[in-house]
Amino acid sequence: MLKEPNLWFECIELLYRFVNQNDHRNLKENLNHKYNLNSEILEASFAGIIELGEYIFSHLQTPKDRLTFFFAEQGQQQWCNAHVLLTNLFHQDMTFSTSRLRQQFANLSQEERLTQFTDNLLNTLTDRSVSSLSAPIKSESDLIQVIDTLELESQKKWQLLLLYQNYRPRVDELLTILDQAVELFQQKQSLIQPLLDKFYDTYNEELRQDPINYLYEHFRIRLSDSKNIVFTPYLFGCNSVSYIGSHELPVAEKVYIGVLFETIGLIVDQFISDEKICKNLKIISDNSKYEILKSIRNKPAYGQELAEQLNLSTATISHHMSALLTSGFVQIDKQTKRIYYQMDKDRVLSFIEQLKASLMND
Repeated sequence: MLKEPNLWFECIELLYRFVNQNDHRNLKENLNHKYNLNSEILEASFAGIIELGEYIFSHLQTPKDRLTFFFAEQGQQQWCNAHVLLTNLFHQDMTFSTSRLRQQFANLSQEERLTQFTDNLLNTLTDRSVSSLSAPIKSESDLIQVIDTLELESQKKWQLLLLYQNYRPRVDELLTILDQAVELFQQKQSLIQPLLDKFYDTYNEELRQDPINYLYEHFRIRLSDSKNIVFTPYLFGCNSVSYIGSHELPVAEKVYIGVLFETIGLIVDQFISDEKICKNLKIISDNSKYEILKSIRNKPAYGQELAEQLNLSTATISHHMSALLTSGFVQIDKQTKRIYYQMDKDRVLSFIEQLKASLMND
């Protein structure tokens, strides 16, 4: 369990939220509006996060059009150019430094650069990695073939190819933005240090005792064969839990736990509303999502397997699975080098009981 957040990953999340008008002040107001909350705990918890985020964004010396280029949401899978360029590299190296990364980029061969970009791309837009491909990436035409398998508009595919063709200068520019954001973060880190300290004290003991069971009981993530897991506080993703699986050993599994995830969950659970029921009904009313659920009700399956079985792209499966995981209808089971999905029957039955109580009770 780490005490400090991954600052570069945090700053990508922060800028992604601000550019797409989903900052933490809006998040707090949406929670208050949706659930009619007036929680002093929620107000106090969000105060430092909001102040730090607004300080960083308002003091960043980057033209708006460049922030839009790197951080504007590009599709229904909720990705941006910054994710494709760098995010996967931050997860691989917990002692990340931009100076070392710049040096590594300078020393990469063309084939190594192609492989790295393709791996970032697949990790961002699918549940695959470059190691899952049938042949190595040796030329730009190989990359084009991979991009063509993605369920994206032609314009987005062309955009990704252009991103690769300007890979190194775009990475240099993005690192310059993030270096400044990280420096601003460190200037005001005292605003959220009490929240981070409390988070560490709460989770460290629990996770030290039985991390595998805790992950399953609280987040429905099952890691049956992992002996190396790194838990990291997730500040600007405060209301989420993000699991970053590793396809290569001995790289550790990464779990980013939102510092307010369970606090918000406990408050919201007291206000289970018709709106939440309708939202989950909308999820399973989609034919593809419903077929996915039926396919994994009795046995787990991984993304490529489901794609072939249901005649969908892996990107589409990944998109649908994100919604099913958010609803709680699906759990993750990490085995060897694959991530398997299976229906969480207890959660589905609980939802059915909530629906019955809401619809049938006087």
